Amino acid sequence: MAFILTNCLLVAMSFAAAETAIVATQDAIEADVVACIHGQQTCHNSLLQHKAGQVYKSSDRREVAVYVYDLPDVIHRDGNVVRLRSNSCSESPAGSESEMACLFGGVVDVKLAGRKLKVRMAKYNDWKGLARIVFKSLERHPRRTYRADEADLFFIPVYDDIGDPDERYCPSAEVLVGLLSHLNKATAPRHFWLTPFTGWVPETCDVFNAQHTDASPERRLLAATTKLALEDTVSTPGYLEPEENWREIQPKRRPPIAQNLHSIPYPSTLSGLGIASVQEWNHALSTLPPRTLLASAIYNIHGYTSAATARIELGGQCGKHPRCAFSTLSNFDDVDFILSRNLNSTFCDDL
Repeated sequence: MAFILTNCLLVAMSFAAAETAIVATQDAIEADVVACIHGQQTCHNSLLQHKAGQVYKSSDRREVAVYVYDLPDVIHRDGNVVRLRSNSCSESPAGSESEMACLFGGVVDVKLAGRKLKVRMAKYNDWKGLARIVFKSLERHPRRTYRADEADLFFIPVYDDIGDPDERYCPSAEVLVGLLSHLNKATAPRHFWLTPFTGWVPETCDVFNAQHTDASPERRLLAATTKLALEDTVSTPGYLEPEENWREIQPKRRPPIAQNLHSIPYPSTLSGLGIASVQEWNHALSTLPPRTLLASAIYNIHGYTSAATARIELGGQCGKHPRCAFSTLSNFDDVDFILSRNLNSTFCDDL
């Protein structure tokens, strides 16, 4: 269960792993990820047991193979520090509790229908750990290959999980391309990397937003790579708002502009749990009483004009219906409340 998200991503990304480099359509990627998460695709859920370095040969593997670039967290160029990753949990022994806490958050006890269950949370489903989770999963993934000629996909372990990074420490396109020895025009669509944020500018280093029209050949090459974020140009609410509105409210922020960008899910509530804890959850859920709420909405009133208005309108409509419960939430550490409310509802709206 810990790394199910990464497997879902690989299932989806396998669309791009044909003999000729074909970038998957947004609908195809999202449909396959959803199918994987809901059990309609085969998703392995015990990847922590696989040994690092296990390799599938081209002759006996039937699934997509991924090459993970071996890059340090920090490099030095011309006397300057260049940060490739803000945190990779590399100081913790593999598989240790400290590594699990770094990836998924510490263990938290929650009460559900009289039972005490465990979840791992650093704030409610801390999305900032998404890049670390994917990176560490791919490092010891059974489909990882160390031979570039066998690779269907190439993962670039470069990300910032703090947000609004200082460009002085970000890699330039020239530096980054120089580190990616297997990146060229033919393989670029099969190279993928991600941000654990929504992809809004300036949540990522500028190099993530390279454009096909840039003057630099290195930036044009990076523009052709595949990017993943919590939002893309289709799913983001930013483009539903007139530009002058969000420019006026937050003049330095822009909706996602990265090219070949696809949206990916948030980490799951059960991400990082062991098999025994997941089985306890499954048993608890199977014995829950009937859900009394048709829908619940838990969110703060935020966003630009239309987004905030929609949240207010939805909250008002929900509050008038006896089987709908609306709550504003300023404390995302109230895990008991969030999970109990959602598990008592057929539909959940957490915006």
